[in-house]
Amino acid sequence: MEYAPHGSLGDLIKTELLSEKEVILYTHMILKGLSCMHEKGIVHCDLKPDNILLFPSLDGCAKYKLKIADFGLSKTKEDENTDLGEIKFRGTPYYMSPESVRGFKETSLDIWSLGCIVIEMSTGLREWWNFQTTNQLLLKLALLKEAPKIPDQLSCNCKDFLEKCLRKNPEQRWTAKMLLDHPFIQKEYQMSSPTCNT
Repeated sequence: MEYAPHGSLGDLIKTELLSEKEVILYTHMILKGLSCMHEKGIVHCDLKPDNILLFPSLDGCAKYKLKIADFGLSKTKEDENTDLGEIKFRGTPYYMSPESVRGFKETSLDIWSLGCIVIEMSTGLREWWNFQTTNQLLLKLALLKEAPKIPDQLSCNCKDFLEKCLRKNPEQRWTAKMLLDHPFIQKEYQMSSPTCNT
């Protein structure tokens, strides 16, 4: 198993507040991984900062290279037949989408989780940090289908990106491939690091 010498994205968020440039670079890396996974029919089902590992970056564009890890709860197309009529609770509540609380496991739930991660990278806090119990959170997700509040201090492009990730209707959420072309990633990514090759 590959050794991740710098820990996880969760560790990084706890120790320092990331700049918008870093958020863009790391979101771009996560999206590239998700796009590849989703094209192969894999849904991670538990995407969160603690499951994204940090490795030394060799290109100088970013401090770290990110890799998605821990596929213990992931689902593939082959799992669909075995999951019929069976609701399985998968994921970490802080990053779960409303439909995943009810047992649905499609690629769009990873996109919701990504939105929560971008908020956490940008603010240093979990959006749902003020809940005393996970049951309160799950109730809010499952019954009210509420999305995390998008912080006011974020740039317009970042807010629009998050709106595409956190749509209540999973069919209306953008795919990882679509999000790679979003202005938050494309224009600002190119402006922030014009010499980077990814």
